[in-house]
Amino acid sequence: MPSSKAGNIEPPELSSEISADLLCRDRARGTRSSRDSAVPPSFVGNIYQEIQRNPHVASNIVAAFASRLRELHDSGIIHGDLTPECVLVDGLGQVFLFNAQVAFARRVKDYHTKQRVLVPVSWVYQPHEQLMAESSDNPDGPPYCSAKGDVFAFATIIYESFGGQLRRGRKALVQRIEAKTSMYVMARPHLLTDDRLWHLLLKSWSQDPEQRPSMREIEDALLYTSA
Repeated sequence: MPSSKAGNIEPPELSSEISADLLCRDRARGTRSSRDSAVPPSFVGNIYQEIQRNPHVASNIVAAFASRLRELHDSGIIHGDLTPECVLVDGLGQVFLFNAQVAFARRVKDYHTKQRVLVPVSWVYQPHEQLMAESSDNPDGPPYCSAKGDVFAFATIIYESFGGQLRRGRKALVQRIEAKTSMYVMARPHLLTDDRLWHLLLKSWSQDPEQRPSMREIEDALLYTSA
């Protein structure tokens, strides 16, 4: 993950779970293009790595990420565990999403077998309502995820990809779960010069999930900006 020292940025590691089977599965779920799923694309990196290496095409990558996530939601699937490693970019600038519901399914299984909700490794990208053992939608049930949780994660991944520093550690986790800190206090990265995109990120970090835009609204705004 990014170092706290300026000019010494280390990108997240590329996911090692890529396979032809995953590509086929994601294609069936509507998360990729019509390219032959039997032949894995030549990935050049994850979204963090690509925006850091090629900031001049960052707006195109962000818009493509929004489109892929919107397609996933339109197909009735919530990703539930978005991280930069799940968002890969190929040599043509196309974006692919991986591991939808994989880590979330593990959390649900842990709940049923151990009667406790484990904090996901990806907590830094998730909103407080997805980190609590109980939720207003399902107060006595297992962990849950939502489209608005994916929106929060989308914004957080974009923020970090542009060089923003995310707070980590036990104290930051507790504050996120208890909703005691707001993402609104995050410093705007110098690479993020697009005012409209910055405004979208702020809206996507709302403590109230209902106040966050949908991925379709985000996609429409990004396509309007790039038109």
